[in-house]
Amino acid sequence: MTGNGDADGGHSDCDPDGETYRRRVDFRDTDPHEAVVDVASAVSGVEPTDLDPLYHALDPEALDDLVSSGGTAAGDLVVEFTFHDHRVRVHESGLIEVQLLADSDDRA
Repeated sequence: MTGNGDADGGHSDCDPDGETYRRRVDFRDTDPHEAVVDVASAVSGVEPTDLDPLYHALDPEALDDLVSSGGTAAGDLVVEFTFHDHRVRVHESGLIEVQLLADSDDRA
């Protein structure tokens, strides 16, 4: 998943050490919670329906509301949480970063 365009119009990339995956998404076209599930399933190599429900990690509607609010005075709001053995960071700018936790079992 290096530097490829995605079906949702996002752009994916992987850092040089291969541990952090990034996708830029336009939250005007895609709900943030849906983008998180898409990225996590792609990184894990499983179908979205094979992941634990996102609501076990956080409230999907609250995530959508926070990062789709249109900006903060202090800069880019970032919501960070653990989902499917990954650290996920969702930036209100549309950047989603997913990193496998070092002490987790690889479910992929």
